[in-house]
Amino acid sequence: MIFVGIPKNASTSIHLSLYDKNLSVEDIHNSHNHEPIKLEARYPYEMVCMVRNPYDRVKSAYKMFPERLTFKQKLRNFVNMGWERFIDNEVHFRPQWWFTTINGKYMMDTTLRLENPNDWTQFMNSRPNGMIRPLQWENVSKMEEPEMDEETIGMINYLYRDDFYMFNYEMR
Repeated sequence: MIFVGIPKNASTSIHLSLYDKNLSVEDIHNSHNHEPIKLEARYPYEMVCMVRNPYDRVKSAYKMFPERLTFKQKLRNFVNMGWERFIDNEVHFRPQWWFTTINGKYMMDTTLRLENPNDWTQFMNSRPNGMIRPLQWENVSKMEEPEMDEETIGMINYLYRDDFYMFNYEMR
């Protein structure tokens, strides 16, 4: 199995759950390097990823870089930086499809949802050797949630429209 780590989708927690003192759990590989998958990496492995609601993911990314804007500035200003300055230059803001597709084809065999905590447990319990390690939440921001106004929601809908569609998340 290859677990494709998508930034801001518990990839650090998953990485720490799958590895112990930098040793891989047998037959599980984790791409925590936040790069898109490569065709040659797919065979013969099962490809697995964790996805997240795009609104929550953007808020998490915003909280990751508090030095970019003061917290009093609305999330809208942060998102308004657009594709070139907001997404293209920082891997943590890239759409989830960027990590999980090759030439527009979705390559994951299993897609877990961060919003469904039982997805991880059920998936790991389905492994041949049963539960390998529970997911221990790491790297969780304690910063308060930024507010999203209608303009911000519209920008997120536009920038991440393919994620909403591909992973069946509802746009507001």
